[in-house]
Amino acid sequence: MDLTGEAMIQAVRLQPASPTRLDTLRAEVTPLENNSNQLSYAYTWKVNEHVISDATGDSLDLSPFKKKDLVYVTVTPYREDTAGYAVSSPVIAIHSIPPSLEMKITRKTVRIGEPFELQLLSDHPDSETASFSLEEPRVDGMTIDSRTGKISWTIQPNQQGPIRFGSAVLDSEGTRVTKIFEINLNQAQAAPQTK
Repeated sequence: MDLTGEAMIQAVRLQPASPTRLDTLRAEVTPLENNSNQLSYAYTWKVNEHVISDATGDSLDLSPFKKKDLVYVTVTPYREDTAGYAVSSPVIAIHSIPPSLEMKITRKTVRIGEPFELQLLSDHPDSETASFSLEEPRVDGMTIDSRTGKISWTIQPNQQGPIRFGSAVLDSEGTRVTKIFEINLNQAQAAPQTK
């Protein structure tokens, strides 16, 4: 029986659907129901229409590539030595790595009526610049330099114990990350809480 050119695969998709250079892209093959246990696969990965010759398995490490590179895989099914129709995944773009958002206390002395200094920090490897902002929940007496991420906070008489405030970083790719941080004024220590 000649099975050359037989349809054996229903679909090929890539996971994760919105990958960054930090991810390994994986091909998920959905065979036609009557072929589920009988097939082996050959994978041809392409980035910007160039074949990645050393990628022959069901996954591709994206770290050597750049944001906005276009990736897809073509899968050829085999039943024993007979090849079926090759099926390609949809083309997906490598997304930019979201910026990180962390905080450090630059001045540990806390006195009512005096500025208490905090510093927002961001690593944004796929973006040239990032800007910072304060978000809900907002805290009276707190201001921020959007360019440097330096927060100056004049402690109010009624502010004590754990104080929570929101902050955000926006990179030049338009990716925004928001976090809520908590400061314990009694100890001048900070612990981030992901929003």
